[in-house]
Amino acid sequence: MISMSNAIFVLFASILVFSMIPGLAFFYGGLVSAKNVVNTMISIFSICGIGILLFISCGYGLCFSGNHFGIIGNFHHLFLSGVNLMKPFGTTHIPLGVDIIFQLMFALVTPALFVGATFGRMKFSYLITFVCIWTLVVYYPLVHIIWSPAGLLAQYGLLDFAGGTVVHINAGITALVLSILLGKRSRPSKDDDHYNLPWILLGTTFL
Repeated sequence: MISMSNAIFVLFASILVFSMIPGLAFFYGGLVSAKNVVNTMISIFSICGIGILLFISCGYGLCFSGNHFGIIGNFHHLFLSGVNLMKPFGTTHIPLGVDIIFQLMFALVTPALFVGATFGRMKFSYLITFVCIWTLVVYYPLVHIIWSPAGLLAQYGLLDFAGGTVVHINAGITALVLSILLGKRSRPSKDDDHYNLPWILLGTTFL
């Protein structure tokens, strides 16, 4: 039996998570220099589009379908084939499609969090390639390990309701590694001042 009240609540929570994406675009866009504003904001929304395609095409299956060594799922639901979106999900009794939307939002916002470490220091094509590889090799396995009931750490009782491990620690460590690999930024000049301080405040408000 579907619980409409729970479904509405999760959909509202999904909207709140999605609002972080324009928030990050304004936040990072205001922080960078004027010459990097367009690239920064396009990068954020491009990552959003790529995240949708990856999760729908194979991400859901790799995260939540099947189990290989408690680390990764399978490719049985490519493009959500064979998935009953109206099937009651878990003890919350929300439609499975609503849960997929909720999970998709985190798949979009997590890479958007760490790309702030790359702006002005990595070509757009390299960034997109890195995000695709990172999503498949790092994010999806970590989601399966922690959020899938069959996951390795989930079996040991690890709980992560708010995404502190899958999203925030994951994105933070990735940003640190990228910063180390890319090296120090060049010394700032007069042209490298923050583009727009009110944008930073607006982005922070969204976040």
